[in-house]
Amino acid sequence: MSKIALLLDRDGIINIDYGYVHNPLKGDFVKGIFELCQAALAAGYFLIIVTNQAGIAHGYYSEATYLAFNRWLIAKFSQKQIKISHSFYCPYHQQAKLARYKKASFNRKPQPGMIWQAQNKFNLNLNRS
Repeated sequence: MSKIALLLDRDGIINIDYGYVHNPLKGDFVKGIFELCQAALAAGYFLIIVTNQAGIAHGYYSEATYLAFNRWLIAKFSQKQIKISHSFYCPYHQQAKLARYKKASFNRKPQPGMIWQAQNKFNLNLNRS
């Protein structure tokens, strides 16, 4: 049986977008995000983050720094009894400063790669998500 999910972008949806947020000191949450997520969980939705992270590609922060911030962010949700089922991210950008991240990626939004990964991992019904 297929499942439903609330697919959330990170910067500007979950946290205030100060530009390339990667430090808990700038980890301010958008007003109402916790209530929205609690309501979605109560309605049977999985919560999944899908986020472009060009800051990695541009060398503003490392993947390790991003992953540490992501763990912090998910822990903040967990403290409010909100389970984030998974977080997908795309570190690639066509104008990256770091060669290993310089490429067009089907996972970089607005392309659907991360959403399709979520669909496959969780057997999502995207029409209902």
